[in-house]
Amino acid sequence: MNLKSSSSTKIPNVNVIDEINAELQLSQIAPGIQIGVLAPDFSLPDENNNVIQLSQELKKGVVVLSFYRGSWCRFCRAEFQSLQHNLAAITELGAKILGIGPQHPKNALNFVEKLELGFNVLSDINQDVIKAYKLHFVVHKKIQDNYINNYNLDLSKKTANRTWELPVPATFIIDKNGIIRDRFVNMNYKIRMEPKNIIKSLKTIQNTS
Repeated sequence: MNLKSSSSTKIPNVNVIDEINAELQLSQIAPGIQIGVLAPDFSLPDENNNVIQLSQELKKGVVVLSFYRGSWCRFCRAEFQSLQHNLAAITELGAKILGIGPQHPKNALNFVEKLELGFNVLSDINQDVIKAYKLHFVVHKKIQDNYINNYNLDLSKKTANRTWELPVPATFIIDKNGIIRDRFVNMNYKIRMEPKNIIKSLKTIQNTS
């Protein structure tokens, strides 16, 4: 899903970002865990500070886990709006969506309310889960300078741990046994997993269960 947003929000120089992200992609610094691997369990607070545990949710059905950079990211907003648009089709296939980001629950709540999301958005305050899923990276100094100097955007004030650490946007589809059945991980922050491919994967899991 190559996302576009109607938002007029400015973004930093894309050439700088694309060049650096291409280097990071080649370095495999944040490759994400692979298909067939047992998904690391976790317990994280949702937007209302209620603790959600992955293993407990898997007892109810398949989980679609979507890691996002932050509510400041227009591409993350567009992705979550797309997930919301397809929520009924996803839940009809016995799956639940969980978003995970590096923001405080209060920011997650604002995110949920603003986009009118019908699924939980969890806060990985120390980014331990992001690291466990091999998505963690530190924003390059050139991009930091670009954000601050040209757009007055200091991401260390947006993340709960007050750093320039972020997750690579990623989607993992986890079956009831806790196994990663499908995934989409791309250092290019503008490209996300298509909802139609999520639905296709869920149908495959349903047919093989």
